[in-house]
Amino acid sequence: MTEREINEQIVLRLGMIDSIRQGQSSFMCHCPFHVDRHPSCSVNLDKNVYKCFSCGSGGTLRQLFRSITNHSINKELGVPWEGQDKEDFVNPFLIAPKEDPRKQPDVHIALDGAFIPVNKNSDCIKYLQKRCIPIQVANSMKMQFAPMAKSYDTTDPTNKDKWVYFTNRLVIPVFEKGKLMTCEGRDIYGEEYFFNQLKRNGKNPENFDYKKCIYPKCSSTSTLFDIDKLDKSEMLFFMEGIMDLAVLRADSYFTNRNSTSVFGASLSSRQMALLADFKSTNCLLDNDYAGWLSLQRWAKYLKDNNIKGDHYYTLPPYNTKCKDIGDVPVKMKKTIQECREAKWLTTSRPILLDIKLIETTVEELREKQLKENKK
Repeated sequence: MTEREINEQIVLRLGMIDSIRQGQSSFMCHCPFHVDRHPSCSVNLDKNVYKCFSCGSGGTLRQLFRSITNHSINKELGVPWEGQDKEDFVNPFLIAPKEDPRKQPDVHIALDGAFIPVNKNSDCIKYLQKRCIPIQVANSMKMQFAPMAKSYDTTDPTNKDKWVYFTNRLVIPVFEKGKLMTCEGRDIYGEEYFFNQLKRNGKNPENFDYKKCIYPKCSSTSTLFDIDKLDKSEMLFFMEGIMDLAVLRADSYFTNRNSTSVFGASLSSRQMALLADFKSTNCLLDNDYAGWLSLQRWAKYLKDNNIKGDHYYTLPPYNTKCKDIGDVPVKMKKTIQECREAKWLTTSRPILLDIKLIETTVEELREKQLKENKK
């Protein structure tokens, strides 16, 4: 059985695609790591890679199969294989040097275009208000509205295939040591507006994939947001989404303390090495399969590397109704400050004491996710 045929078996067995057309090498599908209303996961059968542009997970298809099923695809197919799957999610674009995982990746990204301050655009103001994000917090995180902007690899600026366009997007640049590492874009208008714009410009919507979140082909998962401002001697609160971080920072308690985003559920090796440098951490995890899987990997990293310090995890307030921090003010009409004053943070648990519980929860959510994907 060829490598390509094995990859086909992986995506078919995981239910990522119903059938594969002759000659088809790549496709977009629903990500198996989260409830995915719109296909956000890119799969390339020939290159043996997948990448979700929503949650940030990515790696080889063998890694994907093992993460979902906890089994080797070769063993299931009865096909011998001399390789060895890596347990870690590997970013296909930036891999930290093995000899020094903390070394800053050599990234050459530029961001050009027309930008409007968030408080100067009425639609942007409405979007932030809907998400319960104060203008002051958005400004402090350097958020800007871009009617049209582009990010590109400055080492090859003439290759437009490498350019990522941010059309009518809220754009958040990400820096490390003063250098632009990447940038994230959030749609503020929605899918219907996106496709209507295409039609008005004479383009066929069927040729375009709608994405709520856009970022360039460099690694958000290579760094931590606001890393230059974080104090390693203090507890660090970290979470997946950068917009959830903005909601958290609406509470002045977190504005004036260490808080960061890891840009999705796919914690990279470099991010874990950076997090391990802090005296204490508190993972404000998303209460879904991807969030718990990320916590499991962080727990394994702490245990395997004998990392010292106090490391905790905390479920979102009202976690039976809210998946993450961002849901709380929208669904429960409660501010993060009100939750904190109601002793929310006292529910934090030591990660290393709960390894078995974390593993059990991941297995339960994996089974639940597989059943939902088959519906």
